[in-house]
Amino acid sequence: MDVASIAERAVSLSEKHGASQADAYAITVRTRGVYIDDDMPKIGASITETGVGLRFVLGKKIGFTSSTLTTETLEDLVERAKTMARVSSEDPKFESLPEPKKISGSSDRFFSRETASVDADAVTEMAMMVVNSAASDKVTVSNGTLRVSDLEFRVVNSLGVDAGSRSTTVFGFFAAKSSDSGEVGEGIQ
Repeated sequence: MDVASIAERAVSLSEKHGASQADAYAITVRTRGVYIDDDMPKIGASITETGVGLRFVLGKKIGFTSSTLTTETLEDLVERAKTMARVSSEDPKFESLPEPKKISGSSDRFFSRETASVDADAVTEMAMMVVNSAASDKVTVSNGTLRVSDLEFRVVNSLGVDAGSRSTTVFGFFAAKSSDSGEVGEGIQ
């Protein structure tokens, strides 16, 4: 299920279970990465993770919970949020969840299709380009990591809010060690 469907379904189920208002956010993050140890790629991974958070409102009582949905269903999440709202104290300052408003800017301003399309093998190749550029008879890359992620986020509420965004990130960290005539130095980039 995509993030929009997850958020919409969580709100719909909350209303069916008696919420006076509800909102949900859902996020999916796909990460490809490699860990370098002593000039060599040691651990490579491609992971996709999904999470959802739900705010369940009963009058002025609010319950919030979240889940990765790996060991439970959306129905379980809704029941837990409802229980939390039921046992919570009223919030005298709570008026309402946000109403829909016009969104400024672009929802994919920080998204690169090229970065999102990079696979785990390409991440390893790029990391090895860094290693091979630094490594020599006197220099080793003692450790490092390179990760590429793309993220999709969606928030939906029972008052009509429906907004989302996509973004990509690249993170790299490499430590090199050099030795020459018994002298040792280290650098981090």
